[in-house]
Amino acid sequence: MPMMPPMVNPEMVRLAREARGLTQNQLAIKLDISQGKISKLEDGLLTNMPDSFIDHLSKELNFPPSFFKQVGSSRAACASFYRKKSALPMRILNQCDALMNIVRLQIEKLLQASDIEKKELPHLDPDEFDGGPEEIAQRIRTLWKLPRGAIKDVTQVVEDAGCIVVRFDFGTKKLDGLSIWTESGVPVIFLNPTFPSARTRFTLAHELGHIVMHRIPTPDMEEQAMRFAGEFLMPENEIKSQFYPTTIDRLARLKLAWKVSMQALLMRAEQVGVLSERYSRYLWMQMGKFGYRTKEPHDEQIQSEYPTLFNELIQLHLNELEYSTDELAESLGMWPSDLAKEFLPPEAQLRVV
Repeated sequence: MPMMPPMVNPEMVRLAREARGLTQNQLAIKLDISQGKISKLEDGLLTNMPDSFIDHLSKELNFPPSFFKQVGSSRAACASFYRKKSALPMRILNQCDALMNIVRLQIEKLLQASDIEKKELPHLDPDEFDGGPEEIAQRIRTLWKLPRGAIKDVTQVVEDAGCIVVRFDFGTKKLDGLSIWTESGVPVIFLNPTFPSARTRFTLAHELGHIVMHRIPTPDMEEQAMRFAGEFLMPENEIKSQFYPTTIDRLARLKLAWKVSMQALLMRAEQVGVLSERYSRYLWMQMGKFGYRTKEPHDEQIQSEYPTLFNELIQLHLNELEYSTDELAESLGMWPSDLAKEFLPPEAQLRVV
């Protein structure tokens, strides 16, 4: 009986193409085939493809052949993704969505063999709480037994609660962060590492707000997530008195104490009602005058936070489960060199060809 050609997962072809920022026509030109063939391939009408075609596809899209044969499909990003459509070109959003789904698939495979306890995050609808997003943020702080004052390490707190945080190059500064759920219900939060830690901490709290409050898009979800993040990081009953008098210098000093940006603090001062509309406009003008809308003082004094769960899953497979680098890369649909560069120490990278 003749051997059947290897099966190609059409969803992986689409993800790989969009991850590289290519249209169907652009990929067809690279492969020297018709766009119709690419379209049929991504629609699942052509799945039994010869090894020579898969090798060509692998070379042009820079994913190993194993990537295109793996089982899996894309999942929609969390609600906040769809609010970005009006601000960013669809090509960039599709590329980010594809890259996030690729990482999500890798995480799902790693989770299958791990004994990491799955924690259930609560789902709390702002419409069901008289205090809205602020009350929900207070409940989360209480549930997680967070002490008063600034949260020392937001990333650790969020990962301890069952989320996986990933430092992720979106390829644009118009995206601070996005999140997505795994098939098993684990939230994965992607954060743009090009921003200062003070800003990233707020972005993480903002995405946490979406995860806790928004399973489907709503018209006011961005404003609700902003209010959640403000209360989660800067509880009103603790910070309100510290705003008096609100000046640029005081915002800079509060930044060091609360580890959030001056802009986030100014927005928080507006939220808790310590500023008149006129004085608020004046402070924003001052922020612009001093260039603080693009680069704030004291950024370097706020320590960066680094997620650990993703790396721990990798090390679990390499150490306890005794996967070789090549075997783990094959399982995850990665090149061994990419796996080594991303997760292994420099001395180990030298051993990977």
